[in-house]
Amino acid sequence: MMLLSELPRSATPTPSTALIPATFRSLDEFERHWTLSRRSQARMASIMADTMQASGGAPPGSLDDAALARFYDGLLSNARIRDFCADARREMRALDAAFAPLFDAVVADAEPGDPAYLKALHLRLQYLGVVLFEDPPQYACVETVRARTPVFREYVSLAATALGAAARQGRQQSGERRANPAAQLSLQCGVAFNLCLLALFCRDPLVRDQAVALLEGYPGQDGLWNTRALHALAARNRVVERANAVEGTDEERWRRLWRREMVFEEAGERVLLRYLDRDAESGEWRLVEEVGEVRAREEQVCWRRQPLTGSGAPLLADLYAFYSD
Repeated sequence: MMLLSELPRSATPTPSTALIPATFRSLDEFERHWTLSRRSQARMASIMADTMQASGGAPPGSLDDAALARFYDGLLSNARIRDFCADARREMRALDAAFAPLFDAVVADAEPGDPAYLKALHLRLQYLGVVLFEDPPQYACVETVRARTPVFREYVSLAATALGAAARQGRQQSGERRANPAAQLSLQCGVAFNLCLLALFCRDPLVRDQAVALLEGYPGQDGLWNTRALHALAARNRVVERANAVEGTDEERWRRLWRREMVFEEAGERVLLRYLDRDAESGEWRLVEEVGEVRAREEQVCWRRQPLTGSGAPLLADLYAFYSD
C-alpha cells in the first residue's frame, strides 16, 4: 500500500548508511542507524513510481484476468525492485542481529512502565513493519507470504504488549482511568495501519483475527488514520476471505486476493473496497466495488455495492498515471 505523499518526483539516491556495529550499545544508537536506513529505503517509492510509469500502467484490457496477472507479475518481478529489496533485506538482517541482544536486555530488565521498555517495543515494531510491508516481491507467491507467519505473529504480540504498556504509562502520568495509547504509538510507529495490513495479508486466519480484535479496541485516531475505518476494512476482509476460499488452489486464491484495492475518503469516514467475488449464477469471478460509511463508534458499518468507478483498471495504476501527469 502506498501513500500519495510517498511518491517523490525523482529517485535521487541518499547517502549510504553508516556501518552497522556487531551489537548496538543503546536504543539511541540503534535509532540513529535506523533513521539513516529509513532515508535510504525511501527510494523504494520512487522506484515503484518509475516502474509503473515505464510499464504504461494497467493494460488496455484491464478486466482481462490473464493481462492483469501479467501486469502484477511484471511489477513484482521487476529486476530493479527485486535488487533493491534484496539489498534492503540484507541490511534488515544486519540491523536485527545487532539490535536483538539489546532489545532482549531492555525488555528483560526494564519495568513495563519504563520509557525505555516502551521505546524498545516501538523500535522493534518499526523494524517488523518494514520487514513485513515494504518488500513487495515477497507478496508474489503465497508460500513466501505464508513463510512470514511467525513475523506476522510477533508483530501482533508486540503490538498488544506495546498498546497495553502505553495505556498503563498514560494512566500513571495523567491519573486518568482510561489513557490513549496512541499518544505514545501513533505518528511514527503506524501500529493501527500495519495491523490493518496484517489483517489483509497474513495467511494465518487466527493471527488475522487477533489483528482485527486489536484494531477494534484501538483509540479512534492513529496519526492520519481513522482507526474505525481501518477496523471496518479489516473486518470486511473476513467476508472476502471466506468467499475466496471456496474454490481453487492456494496460488489461485492468492492471485484473486491481489485484486483487492481500497481507498479511504472523507478523512476516513468512507472506505471504497474492490475485490473479486464469485457470481452465483455464472460461477465466474467478477470484480465488485463496495463502499462502507464509517460514522460513530457505536454504529455498525454498512457496506453497499456500487458500479465500478472509472474503467475498472487497478486503482494503483490510475494513481500513478495521475501522479505522472
